[in-house]
Amino acid sequence: MGSAALLLSLDQIVKWVVATNLPSGEAVAVTTWFNLVHVLNPGAAFSFLADAGGWQRHALSAVGVAVSATLAVLLWRGVRNRLETRSPTSA
Repeated sequence: MGSAALLLSLDQIVKWVVATNLPSGEAVAVTTWFNLVHVLNPGAAFSFLADAGGWQRHALSAVGVAVSATLAVLLWRGVRNRLETRSPTSA
């Protein structure tokens, strides 16, 4: 849990530093093989559906909410039988 919080904090700090100090589209050469470039991602992961017109934000959010609700219901119900507790590799 601590390492996840540390990585999340580091990610947000780097994003803030880039957003406040590097104009959009500008690049900074960090090494000979790595450049830090300020770009904005209007789509989902890796600009998936970036040119879709905005509906993708709502659709992907709805999928996330539906999956979260389903998992919450399954956790709330709990284990009902021994078959649900067995891993596929156990005999």
